[in-house]
Amino acid sequence: MSKTTAWRYYKRYLEDPEGLIPIKQAATKKPGPQTALTKEHTQFIISLMDRNPLTTAIEIHDALLSNSKSREDEFLNKSVFIDEAGFNLQTLRSVGWAPKNERAAVEVPNHKGVSIAII
Repeated sequence: MSKTTAWRYYKRYLEDPEGLIPIKQAATKKPGPQTALTKEHTQFIISLMDRNPLTTAIEIHDALLSNSKSREDEFLNKSVFIDEAGFNLQTLRSVGWAPKNERAAVEVPNHKGVSIAII
């Protein structure tokens, strides 16, 4: 134990009215990834177990997945996705394949043509 740690413990010991030996304080936030199980999930599992106490862990897992998929479907049905793509119908490749020892003959349009936007 380092000297500063010992002094800190001694100071806590003197400040404590009950004169207890100080212990290491627990971290307020747990390290690592946070749990994905919410209160809604817990309530759903409790209601499922109340309806059928013989429910297995696999059945609970499947029920949770079906419940979350229905919410996902509801979200997708209520969502509107907008995408815009602009392109030109007269676009042609300016390169091509030719037989050996010959040049590729490609006709390139002189004008750009009409632009089309799809929304």
